[in-house]
Amino acid sequence: MNQFRVILIIAFLMISAPLCFAKTKAKTKIHKDELAKIEWQILDNRRHSWEDAITNCKNLGKGWELPTKEDFESALNGPVLISIPEVDSRKNDPFWSQSKFDTFRVHVLVQGKIDLRDVNSEDQPVMYSVICRKKLK
Repeated sequence: MNQFRVILIIAFLMISAPLCFAKTKAKTKIHKDELAKIEWQILDNRRHSWEDAITNCKNLGKGWELPTKEDFESALNGPVLISIPEVDSRKNDPFWSQSKFDTFRVHVLVQGKIDLRDVNSEDQPVMYSVICRKKLK
């Protein structure tokens, strides 16, 4: 009888594990910057490691990725990024970019400025907010 229970538990875990770890697409509004030809979308309300942020932006679909440092710079000089309510409500939260400064540091957007932050802290991934971007044609 105990072997049967073990088999049932293993079968349940094998079926349910993919559901627990499935990536979900963001359900936040897409904001268009017609001047820069970019769409912006906050990933979700959670914080992510830099590596997960890259992967999760790509999981939104073709063309979605973390913004570059240059995307942030152009957005700071325009009206769109600052007017996204999700960014404004988290103005003290850093947002990842895909632009690495060196092996350990990445550019982030925080409080309307571009800063350098470590990707890892004492061998633990640093967790920040994520905004994804897609270039329009």
